[in-house]
Amino acid sequence: MNNDVRHYSNEFFEPRFQDVTGPAEGNRALQNGWWNPAGTGAFRLVGTKVTQAVIGAGALEDAAAGLDINAQVERSAAKLVDLDPQMQMVSTIFGMRVVLSRDGVEIMRGDYSPSPFRDIFFGRIAGVGGSSGASAKFTSVLTGVTWAPDMPDFQVLTALRDASTANGDTLTVNFMTTLFQHAPPYLGLLTGSIGTYRTGAPKTFVAGRRFAVASGNVSTQAGVGALDAVVAEDKATVSVDLSNAMPIATLQGVLGNLGDLSLVVLKTPDGGSPQSGVSAGVAEGATIAKTDASVIGAIPGYTAPGWLAQTAGLVDFTVPAEAQELIADHPLALVRAQGDGFQVLIREAVGGLTVRADDFVIRMDTVKVGDVRADCTLYATHWGAPAALPYKLSVQAGGSGGGGGPDNQDIAPPQAPIPDIGPPPPGQGSSAVTLGSGGTTGADGTATVAIFGTDPGNPRKYLDGQIYQVNYALDIAGVSPLAPLDAIFLHLRDAYEAPEHPDWLTDIAPFMQQYDNLYPVMSRNLFSLADPAVAEQHARLLIFAFDRPLDDPNHMPATRDLSAGKREAVVRWLASKIPGYAGTGVPQPEAVVAETMPETAPVGRLSPLSNEVIDAALSQLGEGTDGKVQAMRDYLVSQRHG
Repeated sequence: MNNDVRHYSNEFFEPRFQDVTGPAEGNRALQNGWWNPAGTGAFRLVGTKVTQAVIGAGALEDAAAGLDINAQVERSAAKLVDLDPQMQMVSTIFGMRVVLSRDGVEIMRGDYSPSPFRDIFFGRIAGVGGSSGASAKFTSVLTGVTWAPDMPDFQVLTALRDASTANGDTLTVNFMTTLFQHAPPYLGLLTGSIGTYRTGAPKTFVAGRRFAVASGNVSTQAGVGALDAVVAEDKATVSVDLSNAMPIATLQGVLGNLGDLSLVVLKTPDGGSPQSGVSAGVAEGATIAKTDASVIGAIPGYTAPGWLAQTAGLVDFTVPAEAQELIADHPLALVRAQGDGFQVLIREAVGGLTVRADDFVIRMDTVKVGDVRADCTLYATHWGAPAALPYKLSVQAGGSGGGGGPDNQDIAPPQAPIPDIGPPPPGQGSSAVTLGSGGTTGADGTATVAIFGTDPGNPRKYLDGQIYQVNYALDIAGVSPLAPLDAIFLHLRDAYEAPEHPDWLTDIAPFMQQYDNLYPVMSRNLFSLADPAVAEQHARLLIFAFDRPLDDPNHMPATRDLSAGKREAVVRWLASKIPGYAGTGVPQPEAVVAETMPETAPVGRLSPLSNEVIDAALSQLGEGTDGKVQAMRDYLVSQRHG
């Protein structure tokens, strides 16, 4: 039910919002609290096993297949959480612990660093609308990795242990989710990999050879989504990740047949340079002679049942000598045989130039006086290698934030107004966010984007703080557009200083009533969060949860949208009901002093999608009305111009 922002309004809340959607009356129904108002946000791994263990360039170690991959052994469930009801397209997993075991005996464990999904691909599954027909990628790291001293003597485990030890007890984890079913038992398909991590690499994406959709949509005309490849330093091998790229034909996860596919290096180079601007030598969708491409290898058996689950869409190639001569500065492409030639289904970003942000979802508490600061790192690459490249920044223009429901299908839509998001319109105030207008990445390909925030002043009334979108792009003519949601998203929270002795009615009740409304799984099944007597009765349990860090699975509220100041007020009130309580409290934000504030980034858009592309993306959403579909629809409409 928290998918509809209007349910957050205490003034306009109706008890029926805690009920599921009612029976249809024609093409409408009482949407109430949508399909699962009693949801907990729990994210679990169910029946997950190792299907392949790969050593080196495609060599398999069969003995490791069948190991169990579990999450939350002896812990509460991890949580999948939106940034805000008005920004639901960067949902993040918090509090997940991954455990590798055999016959119930633990081999390895590591904590998933909170990371959101990227590259959401609507319309991927034939005949399935809504978010059930979509897929997305989660890429992160496992930290604090530990190994059992008597682990099985498998090559792959030894290699992973040695690599994690050499890189701060860290591994990478990368998985794709799809086919989620909006009915009990609420399961979907997950396939992915655990691999080595190199210190200094980004944590939420692969800084390799990025294949970009030329239009900026989520997929090409052929139905292929953005993907990544990694070329070895010696150019002898290349790995490509197709897990989130290929259309899916069946509800069992069988990939659609796009024909005979190959990974190639295009012999025609891209034109220009980072200094003068770039152009594509061969465009996406073009048909070329087979002599115009150097074939690295075919994609074998990709339409076979179980191929995606077995391989996680990862294909390793040994690069032939001819391709090795070209691969350093010529574009990679996924092609299909067409007559006597090849058709380019998707190709590497023009000029081999890419930039992406790491840690691009920011929850930022503010102070009453002064600025607070949050940093985000950009990574720029040129043909997969770190590069010093110019970039530009802007703050997305403000406007309707969306976050409402399918009102045309609702007999009685909620009556609360939908707030605007972003900076206020010209002449109606100033932005609470300040950042520079751009710069150049260093020789290591990175740049730190410093974002300064001040108290936004509660512009959304019944919602805390404000949502900002910071756009970034390479400042080079002709580069490929970024994917629709490649941006930095910021929840800038209202400044709040907890009273030394909080009063329930004036200091606590307003937001505790909101959570009581929004989470009937608590208020109907456990206890009311809005009743001070009940809260006092359960003070020890509640203070344990409200005092947890964000990455703890027991953190309250599960949505992680309550500011540090308000959480501290709750903790102080609860502590006053517990004799002898000696907790340390919730860490609070501190003002920063900048020697000089950066030049203010312009308000506007960078590389905006055309209205035609927006219309095409909207059509791919299908007829679904679940939260992600409605959120993506609102987001795309907000990008429309003219």
